[in-house]
Amino acid sequence: MAGRLRPRILLVRRLGTDGKYVASLDDLAADFQRRAQDHAAVSAGEFNYEDEIFRVPRHLAEAEPRYAAMHEEMVRRLRQEAYGLNMSTVQNLLIARIASEYVLMTYNDDLDRWRYLGTNAEKDARANWRSLVVEFNRMLTAGEDKRRDALMAAMQEILVDGLALIEDRDVRAELRTFYLDKFTTIGES
Repeated sequence: MAGRLRPRILLVRRLGTDGKYVASLDDLAADFQRRAQDHAAVSAGEFNYEDEIFRVPRHLAEAEPRYAAMHEEMVRRLRQEAYGLNMSTVQNLLIARIASEYVLMTYNDDLDRWRYLGTNAEKDARANWRSLVVEFNRMLTAGEDKRRDALMAAMQEILVDGLALIEDRDVRAELRTFYLDKFTTIGES
């Protein structure tokens, strides 16, 4: 067996009575069972990634239930702001990360952990969160522009089709000029 590496499984679950981290065989078996069920669900197409990515980090949920509620509310509000936009997986992950980072910063504020983590850690965490929010806002703005342009194109089609139904050329020309002036005014504002 020389030259062959034996795989090692390191699964740490809790602190033992002697101060060392240990994992029981029951913990190990439960973890493998959960992973097998997750794999089977993904294979069967039953896995809803949104349920997984929008879940509050476990250590925060265990610390106090209000952090989980805060996370869920922030995700709900961010998704509401993005309603109607075509969201890619990465954009959904961005929403999840914004909410998680905010809750983590609040957790650190509440426990005054920044004193132990240092001012650079706090500054970096807040700068990282701000950059995520800026990216999200940029995504919303780009999506709003696309949505507005699509709406205006649809309205233009409807008006052109409606004008084609008017038999009187003078009335049709007058309405076309009226609509053109109004839409030009809207586009300038």
